[in-house]
Amino acid sequence: MVINNGRVILVSQRRTGTWSFPKGHWVSGETSEETARREIHEESGVRKLQFIKDLGTYQRGTTYRPDILKEISLLQFQTDEEILEPEDKENPEAIWVPLAEVESRLSYEEDKAFWQKIKKKL
Repeated sequence: MVINNGRVILVSQRRTGTWSFPKGHWVSGETSEETARREIHEESGVRKLQFIKDLGTYQRGTTYRPDILKEISLLQFQTDEEILEPEDKENPEAIWVPLAEVESRLSYEEDKAFWQKIKKKL
């Protein structure tokens, strides 16, 4: 989760048109922070990230198989970068969303529930 001036980055998944936080798959040998930095860069173009803290984990179904749960770990980062230029063709759009509007923009109920749990800690 990337925050800048009271706004959070959300990304769009091309095939489904859904909105969620930047995330992706861990690559062997990477730390959680390295994975998060790589995925945030691929999905938003943002490189200058200051790690703040681990926000925890939650589970939700995969896009095409809701019965298969994946575990999502989110880390909080701060940036002063403004321009969003995604490189990932599967997640072609990234936007800054004011904190007050994040829940209404998220597509998945599990993402919304996690947001409710952590938003006061940001």
